[in-house]
Amino acid sequence: MAQYQKAYICSYEDERPNLGTRFYVQFNPAELSVDEAVGVADGEDGQERFGKLFSVGTVGWQYPAAQTLPRRQKDRLTLSATLFFNTLNDLYQDTYEDVRDYIRKLYPYTNKTAGSQREVKQIYFFWGSIAVAGVLTRLNVRYTMFAPDGRPVRAQAEITITGDYVGEACGTASAPGAAGEVTELAKGGMALPADPSLWRTVWGKGNPRL
Repeated sequence: MAQYQKAYICSYEDERPNLGTRFYVQFNPAELSVDEAVGVADGEDGQERFGKLFSVGTVGWQYPAAQTLPRRQKDRLTLSATLFFNTLNDLYQDTYEDVRDYIRKLYPYTNKTAGSQREVKQIYFFWGSIAVAGVLTRLNVRYTMFAPDGRPVRAQAEITITGDYVGEACGTASAPGAAGEVTELAKGGMALPADPSLWRTVWGKGNPRL
């Protein structure tokens, strides 16, 4: 029987996950939605060149509309998931824990106080064999149950991350390889793989499936 794994979220710093900031979701999501950008322009001068190409009838180039900024760079993707939070253990319990204490762990990644691109905090999502890092572009919270005093005790948080695949095995402490196992992760980062052929799934950027 396969080992049960919980999805977790942490910050992504210096092109690696900072496991010291890791927190596990209460319940693994029932589904994940991945929207991959295919054949879109880099976006540097897409609008200007689009008009020129269109006027001469060039076929085969796709340029996004001006408002589709998250999709204006090749190989970018968006990962969407719904996370469930619950602190109600018994209908007759006397004390109630506010479910927002768990949702607040996502707040640092909203970048509301970031004054520059350098201060933007990147988020890392890992579950089983999926590892995505990028920017949290959507956080929609819906409270679905309340305690008698009005305190929320159950909620759903819809999140969307715009970023990249960062390797299918890089979130685990070790991954089996032809020449042995990947050495254990250092604090807040990862060591080099024992098998050089594993570099793409451990350290490779972009889509590891290619």
